[in-house]
Amino acid sequence: MIVMGAGAFYARRVLGRDDETELLDSLLRRAAEGHGGGVVLHGEPGIGKTALLSYAEERAAGFQVLRAVGVEPEADLAYATLHQLLMPVLGSVGELPGPQAQALNILFGRAHGGPPDPFLVGLASLSLLSLLAGERPVLCVVDDAHWADQPTLKTLAFVARRLDDEPVALMLAARADEGHGTDLPHLRRVPLMGLGWDAATALLAERAGGRRLTDGEHRHLLAATGGNPLALLELAGQELPPEGAQEPPALTDELRRSFLSRVRARHAEALPLLQLVAADGSGSLETIEKAAVELCVDTGPLHRAELDELLTYDGPRLVFRHPLMRSAIYHSATPGRRAAIHRALASAFDAPDDQHRRAWHRGQAAIGHDEEAAELLERSAEQAALRGGPAAAMAALSRAAELTAAGPHRGRRLWSAARAAVRGGFTATAGELLDRAEREPHLDEVDRISVAAMRAVVAEFTGSPEDAMNLIRPWIPRALRVDRRRFTPTIAMYGDLGTRTNRPGAWSELAGWLDAGMPEQDAQNSRDQQNGPDGQDGRDGDGRDGDGQDGDGQDGDGQDGDGQGG
Repeated sequence: MIVMGAGAFYARRVLGRDDETELLDSLLRRAAEGHGGGVVLHGEPGIGKTALLSYAEERAAGFQVLRAVGVEPEADLAYATLHQLLMPVLGSVGELPGPQAQALNILFGRAHGGPPDPFLVGLASLSLLSLLAGERPVLCVVDDAHWADQPTLKTLAFVARRLDDEPVALMLAARADEGHGTDLPHLRRVPLMGLGWDAATALLAERAGGRRLTDGEHRHLLAATGGNPLALLELAGQELPPEGAQEPPALTDELRRSFLSRVRARHAEALPLLQLVAADGSGSLETIEKAAVELCVDTGPLHRAELDELLTYDGPRLVFRHPLMRSAIYHSATPGRRAAIHRALASAFDAPDDQHRRAWHRGQAAIGHDEEAAELLERSAEQAALRGGPAAAMAALSRAAELTAAGPHRGRRLWSAARAAVRGGFTATAGELLDRAEREPHLDEVDRISVAAMRAVVAEFTGSPEDAMNLIRPWIPRALRVDRRRFTPTIAMYGDLGTRTNRPGAWSELAGWLDAGMPEQDAQNSRDQQNGPDGQDGRDGDGRDGDGQDGDGQDGDGQDGDGQGG
């Protein structure tokens, strides 16, 4: 009996896959004890099948590992995948019984003869693995088995049924519902689902680089990806549509092709309809049918069962079964086609309580600068903020800024989008929006102070009060000079940060700036206003938070809601 070596216990952990790794470990242990078996891991692209196979290979210390990967161009070449799997050990074929050795030699072009009997091929493959396992256990790994040729799969099924008393483990990974069927008798099928919250959070923390994501951004990523690990990592490294946005995030070419291949193979004629459903976001069948009339798209498949594998109903809403499928289908449309779909949807949302959706689709249909669409989105953002929807407000304002020509309005809309992002807890997105705002050449000094103040708020929210203080310090004298009353909460924040970071001299510093920059009575009044009636720090207990918000929709930098800053 061969015992798995200590080195096996240093294999990397596969996050969120404890049950699956325990199963693979058990298969390896049993094989090492002389009782083989096999498993087929199946699931969507990017779900972690290859990672689990790699885990098994790392755990298989003391095993001889044979590996093959199915590829689509060879899917119809008989025994191509078997050749890849056995190629490293074909030198041992001569030790097999004559007819079996002859079968494999003919099969792989090492001898002349007629096509070998499939039974002999299966028997020879089993004998070769058994021969190798006489020296040490064998692990056979076949990734992308859905692209393995059918004769190979039949041979592996033959082998799998005869492994009970052989020190051989067989592990396959395949995509669900794609390529050749991999429902092999005597091999346990294990479906892989998306990661849950804890595993997804751990994966992002471990693998997504230095970017720090908030809980809100984690929720957004998890909803957008269905917990698909590859999509989580890829989308975490790129700019996502804001959480309130109704269009799905774009996938990489590889993931998009993977998801689309099944749709194009089975539902090519319904693709225009599926693109409309993917762009809609509301799930309203009535709205989809209205827009379909304008686009001359047949909605008949929605009333039949042919699209049930892709779509389902969540209560009254028509939704995709997997968010990544929606994303792949949405981004399969050309930009011009997407614009036409959004125009049709904007027209279809004609009810008074659908104006925010109308504005969003109007904005998505716009090409180039479009102030009318930007204003609609800005008004939609105001309504979203009143409804307590900072994510939707952030998405609308961000898109409004994209549609705005260079000038003060664009910078202020970016600042307003950043403020909404902070309110929603999307601090990384807020930082990116502020970066864009700072690059605007048309901001006046009030706007630039506002941007700096919001950047300090972001730093404070992310647990860096020292950074927040350093960011805002150069701007305090300017705020005192430009509009002391407007920026009073920001000025008070500086003093409060000084207290929290054990720099009590911040209040004295403020007093010095005040004394140097205004008449004595104004300076004293300002100091009194900052200190408050009981020596408080100027946040008067009515809901103000770190950005000077007062809980009633006022501007986050202490501005008075007069339209400055968007």
